[in-house]
Amino acid sequence: MAIYSRMHNGKKQWQYRTYYKAIDGSRKQKNSKWFDTKKEAVLEESVFIQRKKDEPYCNLTFKEVCDLWMEQNYRRLKPTTCYTKKVYINMLSPFHDIKIENIKSVDVDTFFESKKSKS
Repeated sequence: MAIYSRMHNGKKQWQYRTYYKAIDGSRKQKNSKWFDTKKEAVLEESVFIQRKKDEPYCNLTFKEVCDLWMEQNYRRLKPTTCYTKKVYINMLSPFHDIKIENIKSVDVDTFFESKKSKS
């Protein structure tokens, strides 16, 4: 998003800094290496942004992420732990069809507050 320049050993160099959303929803910053021309920096920035948009996990739903996690971790977990995790995942069934990038902490807090008030 931003292009910065500096003088290094008598040469002007260019760098880009951009922000992107990680799979967990957090905002991450990417600082590039230094390029000899501004054109190179702008081109690399656009390639990076496009690559982040095309990542396969960007369009996963909450249920798909949970299933992937269980698939990757079930061998190292005890059977009782796997069962407990599945129960927790089923408790969060209202989030199953929502894309993971669209779930906010406020939504989760509201969900649990409504569960408390029903009890």
